[in-house]
Amino acid sequence: MRHDPDRPSYRRSRIVGAGIAAAIVGSLLASPAGAQETDSPPGAEPLCVPVDRELEELSGLIVADGVVYAIPDGGSSVAVAELANVLAGDCTVTRWLRNELNPFDPEDLTVRGDNLWIADVGDNRAARETIALISMNRNDGSAVLHRLRYPDRARDAETILLDRAGMAIIVTKGVGVGEVYVPEGGTSVDDLPSPGPIDLVKAGELTFPMTETPGGPIGQFGSVLATGGAVNAEGTIAAVRTYTDIYFYADEDGDLLEALTRDPVVLPIPNEPQGEAIAFTADGDLLTASELGFPITGDPERPPAANEPLPPIQILRGVEDYVWSQVAQRAAAPEPADDVAVPPPSDPAGAGTVAEPPPDDDALDSFGARVAAVGVGLFVSVLIAGATVLWWRRK
Repeated sequence: MRHDPDRPSYRRSRIVGAGIAAAIVGSLLASPAGAQETDSPPGAEPLCVPVDRELEELSGLIVADGVVYAIPDGGSSVAVAELANVLAGDCTVTRWLRNELNPFDPEDLTVRGDNLWIADVGDNRAARETIALISMNRNDGSAVLHRLRYPDRARDAETILLDRAGMAIIVTKGVGVGEVYVPEGGTSVDDLPSPGPIDLVKAGELTFPMTETPGGPIGQFGSVLATGGAVNAEGTIAAVRTYTDIYFYADEDGDLLEALTRDPVVLPIPNEPQGEAIAFTADGDLLTASELGFPITGDPERPPAANEPLPPIQILRGVEDYVWSQVAQRAAAPEPADDVAVPPPSDPAGAGTVAEPPPDDDALDSFGARVAAVGVGLFVSVLIAGATVLWWRRK
């Protein structure tokens, strides 16, 4: 059953995006997204280095009651690592939670109450009929499958956000643009059917312009792909990351769909090899983590050495305070002066006729940007395809 747009539904905020063309092409002329109008944005500090090789592909992260939980990408069964002492500087896995449920491609992690929510939403080949959220009790490891379905076609995604009411927000991994989907009716994860599916509806789009922040497996093009998300403890700040930067969207009332309509506060996270995971702490700091990864320019015949250290889990201290300070500064900034209206030219055809309007420069610019973006998008697709081939050769 596809979503009926005429069916009564919950109020959805429309997320306004400039579109993939303007996002990518326009960014080539702009300053890096990491450049902020502030004196001292927080930087990443290493906390500790995981040593369990099962976390080579660490893809999702969450903090619950001071305990860090992490998921590896892939696998034939649900597996969540408990790292109880990360905030004290120790990345030792204290326990593995495992369940026989067989996920397709788990990519992100969040929490609500006693349940961890594993976002099994990855789909590199865009071939899945459904995606899934898997709830896992963090006390005993019991798990339940909940299927979800896009309205028209398959999509790849690596990001889940969970609002105060328990509504899951999925951000897809498009080139320069992330489509935003939520369960029909704004259904809370508490009420998702099992096994489902429940239909997803599109709530808008986010744009991710190309930046100059170093890192990621595919150079600058990694800056336009959404790879993970997190929500702070109060449910007032949503964070969406790419391989190289983090975008923060804030709303004091906790309306995350409304927050996603606003200009984000952006922080760079440079030099992570394949950064895909972020998580807020109760104190308002932010953790980041990365897969071991390998650059597509590297030697595909040389896999990482068995003893090659994993990337550290890092912390950005005071992120929440920083985001709110930026929001306050923007609110206090004077409004730009409106353009002075220019009277229309006289009507040579006589009274009562309408002169032909001048060409829409914005439309022309947008068309040109979209044409250019097609080329950029194709190039990125080739790079991603190359990375996939090399990865399989490495395996």
